[in-house]
Amino acid sequence: MSANSPQSTPVYATIGSRIGAYFLDVLLFGLVYALGFGLAFLGFMLGMRGSDSTAVFLMSLLYVVPLLAYGVYVVYVGGVKGYTPGKQILGLRVVDAMTGQPLGVWRFILRNIVLGLIGNLTCGIGWIVLAVVANNDPRRQGWHDRAVNSVVIPASELNRPAPQSQTDPAAGVAKVPLLDSSNKSRPLHSDAAPLGISPTSPPLTPPPLSTQGLGIPNTSPTPPGQIPATKPGVVGPPPGMTTSTPSSAQTPPVPTPVQPGPAVQAASSADSEIDEATRMAARQASKAPTWVLVPAFGIEHVVAEQVLVGRDPDASLVEGSTAWVVQDAEKTVSKTHALVGTDGDALWVEDWNSTNGVLVRRGDTEIEASAGEKTFLEMGDIILLGDFEVKVRIHG
Repeated sequence: MSANSPQSTPVYATIGSRIGAYFLDVLLFGLVYALGFGLAFLGFMLGMRGSDSTAVFLMSLLYVVPLLAYGVYVVYVGGVKGYTPGKQILGLRVVDAMTGQPLGVWRFILRNIVLGLIGNLTCGIGWIVLAVVANNDPRRQGWHDRAVNSVVIPASELNRPAPQSQTDPAAGVAKVPLLDSSNKSRPLHSDAAPLGISPTSPPLTPPPLSTQGLGIPNTSPTPPGQIPATKPGVVGPPPGMTTSTPSSAQTPPVPTPVQPGPAVQAASSADSEIDEATRMAARQASKAPTWVLVPAFGIEHVVAEQVLVGRDPDASLVEGSTAWVVQDAEKTVSKTHALVGTDGDALWVEDWNSTNGVLVRRGDTEIEASAGEKTFLEMGDIILLGDFEVKVRIHG
């Protein structure tokens, strides 16, 4: 379980299932003990035909060997694979609380030593208190778990797909489809006329600009008593005024003087026309996406170069590649299972002649990756390396 991977938050095993697994382990140990005792008794009876030392030797040998073999087996599978026989039956795993990996042999032994001391030194009362403490803990950790920083989880959590992060698009931002640069018949930047306008149509011109009311003095001389006629780019007289020369009997209304405002230069006729030439947009090159591989349980991996994935991959097989070790307790992942890399902005996976193959799950569709061929991936795809699932997402 990675502290930096919110997608991989596991469900912890219940106290009842853990107690059940413990009693199953005790029962199985009792069966092995009974078998060893039976073999020891048989050896003692057979040894009685010879000397007493032979009888004692056979009894000790046949008594110790089964118990020793069972103890070595329990320690090995517990440290390397994360379960005891009882936990294997009930589908539980003991893993590191931070990485989700098995504890290793020595940490597993220390965990069980602490558990044994808690019960044996208190005549079993410590185990009852331990169960209460673990049940009230957010991660159901007992004192023996805290001693080695371990947690107990269902085995199904190891291959649970990480939920896809949901990102809401920015409000009020419309998605604009980009033109296909592969379409040679329609260039991305062209000086052709806009759609729906004939190339022979007259050029579009802006509406005439008005200088009335802007405080701009009229520079063209006008005879006294005559209203200036309208010209292109100048708005006509206000309502109630005519452009004809008034008679001597009529006095034209004097317009209200306007206080001079900020000086504004009228647009020249040369600037009033729209430049039809399309200018190149000054866009910045889009940043290449950062692809991330998110395992169902464990630490995610950023694909910065070609990556060989497996239980024990050999990075020297591909020059310039790195190795990403995944922990698969069921061993359905080959030692060197797949090769993952990028071509530009695209991510791909290639089967490395693995035993169980590589399968890409995209929604309801499943794509089988072939050995020696690149299968390109998309955001949200799930890569199945045997039974081990890895989700594809883009960082950020």
